[in-house]
Amino acid sequence: MGLFAKEPISRGTLVWEFVEGIDRYVSDEAMATLPHSALDFIYFYFYRSKFTGQYVFLGDNDRFTNHSYNPNVGGPDSLFPHRDGGAALRDIAAGEELTSDYSVFDADFHLYSHLYPREREKVLVRVNRNKKTSRQAMSARVRG
Repeated sequence: MGLFAKEPISRGTLVWEFVEGIDRYVSDEAMATLPHSALDFIYFYFYRSKFTGQYVFLGDNDRFTNHSYNPNVGGPDSLFPHRDGGAALRDIAAGEELTSDYSVFDADFHLYSHLYPREREKVLVRVNRNKKTSRQAMSARVRG
């Protein structure tokens, strides 16, 4: 899943903004009153804002924006996205995936950052005489 531009988006164009009623904040006090099933849902679908400390649920399509350490959408002063919104950091082509850097706005990103290893340079994989790829050689080149 992901979120893709339907048409070209110029650098600086507002792409997302927090809209009360569609998007939600949940405070620690409110979290303390919820059953475990609701907490499981929140921990999976919400993020904890570095700006407010509250959990944020995105009720619109921005919830499908994937993570990148080299995003094309971000917010003023790197606070993406909920107060001032998220803007295109560069021109985005029609059909291009919109991405944001979760580590910039999610206070709990460190708890799941292992799921997003830093992007690596593309590596050419040599094929041995038996036409099989050398996975060990490839892994050694990619680590690092």
